Amino acid sequence: MITELNLSLTGQTVVVLVLLGLLWLVLRYRPTRISLDEPKIEPVEESTTMELNPDYGRYIWLAGRYYN
Repeated sequence: MITELNLSLTGQTVVVLVLLGLLWLVLRYRPTRISLDEPKIEPVEESTTMELNPDYGRYIWLAGRYYN
């Protein structure tokens, strides 16, 4: 037959804290089943030139005049 545990308030607190600690350990150290496969990022070739349009300064000046 199963008998009932008659624990005081302190005993109940200790049992609850021990059970919570065990639950925390199990949840913290269990292996995860989800694995995320991240796509591989391919390097992008950038083609930049150092040559600017001769009218580049004019575009900057006009944009500043238009938006300010």
